[in-house]
Amino acid sequence: RALEELTGRGARAIPIAELPEDELAAWAGETVSAVAALRAPLERGLDEDGLARLFEEVELPLTGVLARMERAGVRIDEAALSRLSRLYESDLARIEGEIFALAGEKFLVSSPKQLQQILFEKLRLPVVRKTKTGYSTDEDVLEQLAAHHELPARILAHRRLAKLKNTYIDALP
Repeated sequence: RALEELTGRGARAIPIAELPEDELAAWAGETVSAVAALRAPLERGLDEDGLARLFEEVELPLTGVLARMERAGVRIDEAALSRLSRLYESDLARIEGEIFALAGEKFLVSSPKQLQQILFEKLRLPVVRKTKTGYSTDEDVLEQLAAHHELPARILAHRRLAKLKNTYIDALP
């Protein structure tokens, strides 16, 4: 059960301190019990995937470092990130130009529908997987299609660079 079920949401949310103790205790008990029940299957999964050592020696110790970083904050060099953002912007524009040249026309690179049209109707690349809305243009599909044409590889490069720029470089400041 989500804590919001007890506290409510938004402006009408009740502070946790004002919840009846018995309700809060019951919720906490349910939560702890659910987490404890996950331990064995998660440990089995880590062992089966050969990831137990990575989890124990890297991931788990890293949680303390990340917690301290969250409490203390981190310094960022906004000027450096701004320069990097402009660099990535020009790289994205260059890659976009390459994409348009390979496609023979301009289109919205982030539009799966327009990309489907270019890849599968115009360039007649093989359909790897269908979705409810047409043909898949996810990362796995584009990697497979890159063996047939350079355009999918350039789309992947564009997506990766745009994700870095939007998720980290532009968002951190």
